[in-house]
Amino acid sequence: MRRTMKKIIATVLTAAMAMSVGIPAFASENMEVNENLQAVSEKAIYMDASEKMNFANQMDILYQNAVDNGTMERASREEIDLLIEQVTFASGAERKALVQELSEYGVYVYETESDFAIEPLSDSGDVTLVKPTVVYEATDKTWTVTCGGNWLNTSWETSVGGAEGFGVGYTNTSGTYNSAVVRSSAYITDQDRRNTNRTTNRSDGDGSKGFGFRLQDSRIGSTYVGYIWYGACTYDYRFGSYSGIATAYYIHTYNSASITSVSFGVDGKTGGLNVELSNTKESFVAYSNDTRFGVY
Repeated sequence: MRRTMKKIIATVLTAAMAMSVGIPAFASENMEVNENLQAVSEKAIYMDASEKMNFANQMDILYQNAVDNGTMERASREEIDLLIEQVTFASGAERKALVQELSEYGVYVYETESDFAIEPLSDSGDVTLVKPTVVYEATDKTWTVTCGGNWLNTSWETSVGGAEGFGVGYTNTSGTYNSAVVRSSAYITDQDRRNTNRTTNRSDGDGSKGFGFRLQDSRIGSTYVGYIWYGACTYDYRFGSYSGIATAYYIHTYNSASITSVSFGVDGKTGGLNVELSNTKESFVAYSNDTRFGVY
């Protein structure tokens, strides 16, 4: 009975996502409207605010039906956060499996089939960034936006500089932002995930135009704490009616360089970001593909 109900949930979830999200028909139109953007992804997630709310309403019904039938699984905050983190980095069959597992706990990833095979983009040959993932939790009607990435080589072996910066910037926003940040978290870790530096405090951004974290990287022998990074910001239900394009960023500093400031919502800048550094020659900024959470 439990296995059958899981299959029913998976079928209904797939149908609801198909009704709520449409990208192929509007791909060329959106590309034309956004031709001035520097980092438009052909595989971006197109999410009209009204469609996003429609998706949330359908998932609320799906969730409530499962609760009423006694088939909704339970998990701790830590377990759900870990699954959201894992789905951020996953692709293909692994991502599909994680999306399904999250749905069994009333947590739904808003995306389409084409996004299961997305290829990350990086402005630097040294690192790769995954594009932001957007998640809706029917349990408390919140929306979470995530980001993450990792190094591709050992260029980090140069002397450690100031703190590393990473997060998500919003551009082309529409609608009035009246949401509130419920919680946030981030970490940097080494390649084997044995040494980790964590925080639950945002360092940059008030949430309306994006959010950012700064964490000090370090060397422990031949291990680099900063090889992998991840961040998440959770908003209340009113974020569902807010539209825009979400772009993840990563700032690396070494030797004498450090981050002076990170500003959001700046016109003409990739991700709406303006980054000031004490020594730009000993740093770089990389951006992900875009995730769209509104109509253009």
